[in-house]
Amino acid sequence: MQNRLVRPKNYLYPEVTTVSPMSRLPLLTYDDADPQQRALWDNIVASRGGALDLTTADGRLAGPFETFVRRPDLGEHLIKVGGVVRFGSSLDTRLLELAITTVGAHWQSEFEFWAHSALALEAGIDQSIVDALAAGTAPVFTDVAEQAIYDYTITLVTTGHVGQEIYDAAVEAVGVDAVVDMTHTIGYYSQISFLLNAFEVPLPTGIEPRFNAN
Repeated sequence: MQNRLVRPKNYLYPEVTTVSPMSRLPLLTYDDADPQQRALWDNIVASRGGALDLTTADGRLAGPFETFVRRPDLGEHLIKVGGVVRFGSSLDTRLLELAITTVGAHWQSEFEFWAHSALALEAGIDQSIVDALAAGTAPVFTDVAEQAIYDYTITLVTTGHVGQEIYDAAVEAVGVDAVVDMTHTIGYYSQISFLLNAFEVPLPTGIEPRFNAN
């Protein structure tokens, strides 16, 4: 087995020591949005807002979704892709959320990790695995499929490539179609991490950061 790769906290980037209390984006409220933006806003709330209040205290759309609404011609497609990646995947939910949480941890994307680590725990991923990802260390797995998905995800997101042994282990664990879906998932949630990090999208009030608390 090839060595599993975990990005150290200083990999390529200097340490971020604070989390901005507000987004870099100028405030866009529902009342200020144009009709196309409002239509997408309504769609996002209807399709993603069941378990989470997506409107912040200052009236903006939470998480990465404000970036979708600001450029609705692009955002309309991104929300559709995200829906298929999340809700149409052939990958088991537990393994899907493990992959997404691993991506969020790699990019130290606070909002993504907060949201999807909770979903991973709910789906059956052990707390020790989530804690290891937050600490930047390789989790200890007892499940072969979880190990294979983690190895594939962390290798691809770190190096941009996957060796044959790690690829074969992933295919053996979940099948070719699920590996295709997982690869799309890794790419999509890397993009989401970039949006969240570039615009310093804050965590909900009262949620402590996992990566940048020191």
